[in-house]
Amino acid sequence: MASQTRLDNFNNWPKVKLFDAEITFNNKLKEFEFKELFKPCQIKSNNDKNIHIIISFLLDMVDSLPKRPDHSFDWAWKAFEHFLTQYSGDNLTNSLRIVVEGKLIPILSNQIQINKVLFELIQNIPLQSCEYLLKKILKDGPYELKEEKDNFKPFTGRLITKNGNKKDIVNPRIQKLFSHIYVNFNFNDNEQRRNAALLIRKSLQGKEISLKKKTGDVKIKLENNDILLILLSGLTYSFRNDRTHAESISPFKSSTARIKTYAHCWFLFLFIYEVLNILLMDSNMLENNHKLAENIKLNTDSFTKLFKSQLGK
Repeated sequence: MASQTRLDNFNNWPKVKLFDAEITFNNKLKEFEFKELFKPCQIKSNNDKNIHIIISFLLDMVDSLPKRPDHSFDWAWKAFEHFLTQYSGDNLTNSLRIVVEGKLIPILSNQIQINKVLFELIQNIPLQSCEYLLKKILKDGPYELKEEKDNFKPFTGRLITKNGNKKDIVNPRIQKLFSHIYVNFNFNDNEQRRNAALLIRKSLQGKEISLKKKTGDVKIKLENNDILLILLSGLTYSFRNDRTHAESISPFKSSTARIKTYAHCWFLFLFIYEVLNILLMDSNMLENNHKLAENIKLNTDSFTKLFKSQLGK
């Protein structure tokens, strides 16, 4: 049993026994050369203190690959968060919205190829990542307040309002989608959980979805800023918080861990890393700005090749 393995591994360290998912993943890695799995985007030679703080985190990120993509996410997030604090000077919640609306959307509007490959990565979001987001959506509702005294929870407020003001709904498409999910799905029902996760994935892929209402079907198509805000302020920020505040078990030291768990963590790390690269490119800190799209595509292709059997499950 996983609980006994955890205990034995700790008490008998360094003599440890691998968990089932670790054994399976290690065997899978034997099919690839290390250089096939990931390629970092080169950073210019510089003496900027803040950039070198970011580089130090990115070194820890790559040192955690390929066996601990959850740790790679932690370090990529630290690098991303350090950039945000230098850029906006605001708290993290506000900085995430500021960087989406004030930085990423304008950059991607002018960089068509980078926009294309970034959203190709998002197209391949694992279903397990969508199930993780679903759990947050169901936990942190409701998304429409009936009483004047009621307030949105922090997760909800940062996704659909500006500065947490419940009267200032700035992402109505997210509100409609999340409200529908909150009212109509039960995480503990296997079929409902899968159907809701598929609905979330379809939405994040930028596809139009139809929500069944008593008054008739309502069609919703998330815009790019909605998608990026959900991924940054919703999905990855929540994953960061759960890990920072010790609210979840270590993902690979569990009997529930599967290869799809690795795919989930790998996607989150890769998404944050490539978003950071876009911001570094805009600051003219990459060695070859024009090669960023190539790097994102290469890493996306490696990710989809490594986890091709898990991305649709």
